[in-house]
Amino acid sequence: MSYDLHPGPIVDDVLFLKESHRARDIFNNKEPKNLVFRRADQKFFSLFNNNPITENVKRYINIAGFGGLLDCGYRNLDHGLLEALIERWRPETHTFHLPIGEATVTLEDVNVLWGLSIEGGIVSGCEHLSSVADRILSWGSAVSAVLYRNLCKATSSNANNIGGPMYILQLWAWCRITTIAPRILHLFDNTRPYGAMWREKLTYKDVISHSLRACRSQLHCLQEGEFKWRPYEEVISFLPEICTSGIRSSQSECYVPLNSMYDYKSM
Repeated sequence: MSYDLHPGPIVDDVLFLKESHRARDIFNNKEPKNLVFRRADQKFFSLFNNNPITENVKRYINIAGFGGLLDCGYRNLDHGLLEALIERWRPETHTFHLPIGEATVTLEDVNVLWGLSIEGGIVSGCEHLSSVADRILSWGSAVSAVLYRNLCKATSSNANNIGGPMYILQLWAWCRITTIAPRILHLFDNTRPYGAMWREKLTYKDVISHSLRACRSQLHCLQEGEFKWRPYEEVISFLPEICTSGIRSSQSECYVPLNSMYDYKSM
């Protein structure tokens, strides 16, 4: 018996970019172009590790709002995992369409994982500062905007590269998807942002990594109990203030139209 599978969406009102999406190629048994991940922080962290900064300099980095990024450090990207997630990103809704529903990287994730402020002045390129307090621009909002923009561009079937803060997406996935998260082999230092938990030694035993086909299959089979919708509930009270500074701004109630849901079973 044969079945006619519809790649979705059944209703085009919201997901109107389906024809140019790289997921369409996968459905048609055509492998999309592999993405080249552009990253500019490797040399910086290499220089930083070989030439530790003084406490006085670190103080000004903290004032500027970037101390959490230094604490989280550098780790290689899992290209397979990130490409599998990009295939499920929808530019129309700025969400990942997963078998268990829609999810996205929120301002709360950026605040908790990297300790970046999500409140304060707009990062626009124009500077009009009057006091030290004014110097905390909303860097977390800028990171979210750049991440969304790069994800949207990378979903095109013609895209061959992607840049931007891809490491925050990897941390987001490790925090929420239990079947792909490496196991941590050290005690967590709660004086650092939550994302620093993956800075030290990890083990990938019993989890997949660095394989696009395996990660794609893992996401396709994802079940409700394998995804953490609220991963920070039990740790938020133990984290430093830079990770909780935007707690009022990161909470909201929203409505997602039912006709925006993808026919996941057919992908």
